[in-house]
Amino acid sequence: MAGGWVDGASNTAKIQGAVFTYGDDVSKMGMTSPLLAMPVDPTVMNACMAGTAAKVDTMSVPCMTKMFTAPATDCYGQFWGAAIGLNLNQMIDATTMMGGAPMPYDASALKGFAFDISGTTVPSGAAFRFKADDGTKEFCTQANKKLVVGTNSVLFTELITECWKPTTTSTTADTSQSKLLKISWQVVTNDKGTVPFDFCVSNVVALPK
Repeated sequence: MAGGWVDGASNTAKIQGAVFTYGDDVSKMGMTSPLLAMPVDPTVMNACMAGTAAKVDTMSVPCMTKMFTAPATDCYGQFWGAAIGLNLNQMIDATTMMGGAPMPYDASALKGFAFDISGTTVPSGAAFRFKADDGTKEFCTQANKKLVVGTNSVLFTELITECWKPTTTSTTADTSQSKLLKISWQVVTNDKGTVPFDFCVSNVVALPK
């Protein structure tokens, strides 16, 4: 895991926390450059990640025995991919002088986030998602809400639970936006092959209502 930091004094939304890369056990090994490139201007986040997300191996020992690594409960949870994350409300621990435990962030005054995507190998379609997490549920973009190279904007009403299902009785992220822990950009795996990636996220902006 590699990371940077967003200072709450650098933005009007008072978002503060670690910027970091993470992945499942196999995809982490495929990260050829899991580093964050921080620009000269410290008020602008510029997080980059490169590597290869694992193929969902249905014949692997965890999938065959159903002995998954928590919190995974199925094969796709075991081989879920890789992501760039941003904690929204994280203080500096006075003892360690490092980031403390992420706390809930009240995004009630916001309607979503805008951000730029760039890179030489940007995953497309269902292989790339934007997510928000409240600690108990993840909300993500559906297949019809594609992330593209350039400027993107995603509203909380466009983030749903179990976004990978074609039809679902899911809930939207606006039901949890008063207690969000983090947002993230995920490279999504599949059972057909690996997914290469080399991209950056920059100019993250909280969108006020």
